[in-house]
Amino acid sequence: MTTMKDVEREFQSVGQRRGGVLFLTPNDAIHMVNRAREENIRVLGIDGFFLRPSETEPSLEHSIDLSLPGQSPADSWEVAQRFLERYLNSSMHFEVVLE
Repeated sequence: MTTMKDVEREFQSVGQRRGGVLFLTPNDAIHMVNRAREENIRVLGIDGFFLRPSETEPSLEHSIDLSLPGQSPADSWEVAQRFLERYLNSSMHFEVVLE
């Protein structure tokens, strides 16, 4: 059985790790959401960040909470993908929080 930690490990080589958090480009974050879908692992949220050489700045404006009670895993994958697609041409990085 594949866990959220297994899925996260698959993306370590394409992401940046800072302070124990894996940051992904929008495209790589979409791929991670798709892997979660394949393994039936729910997306709990996506947090947006501006990564600079000497700082990591979170952006609540570019984040989404998908951990609402009663929300199905399928809904979380669809909403997460649509959310990330808005940032494909940006320099934002994202933490994908899986269940």
